[in-house]
Amino acid sequence: MGKNGREKKSSFRYLLVLYITLFVISIPLLILSFPSLKSSIHNTNLIEHYSLWKSNEEEKERKEVTVILESINGEAESNRIIHPGLRDSLHYTLEALLLPLSKEEKEAGLISEIKEGVTLKGATIQDNIAFVSLSSDFLLSDDIYKAACEIHKTLSKNLFTEGLVVIVDDEVVVRM
Repeated sequence: MGKNGREKKSSFRYLLVLYITLFVISIPLLILSFPSLKSSIHNTNLIEHYSLWKSNEEEKERKEVTVILESINGEAESNRIIHPGLRDSLHYTLEALLLPLSKEEKEAGLISEIKEGVTLKGATIQDNIAFVSLSSDFLLSDDIYKAACEIHKTLSKNLFTEGLVVIVDDEVVVRM
């Protein structure tokens, strides 16, 4: 029995020394790699993607966006449901606006000044001004100023922006 007790003590001591050694070695390594780890996390935008994912989860995967369209009688609003995914509110608001008109919207007399098939290439807001990059199909809209007004009104209603710059092929085509 005495031998068995000594074996247990030496096993315990061995494990204790092993754990302490691993702890002493791993902590400095983690501290040394932390700045590069922090910068790599920042460069991959993981934190931003996680916060967008978290906010989209809170929205229960579906978001109602009010888009401003034109109608036979003038300006009208339409509510469209969109799945935000890993996008921010600016992107999914613009994507909701760029969706083709539904059958119900057409029957209600709504039209869009934005040429069907225009795609969003990128968007950002700086100093309360929305910078929106669109595909070159935007230039095929009947009246690009009216089309830009739809975008401006929709963004100001949903995101409270004050200005708009529309960019096509790296050139500013409309500034409001």
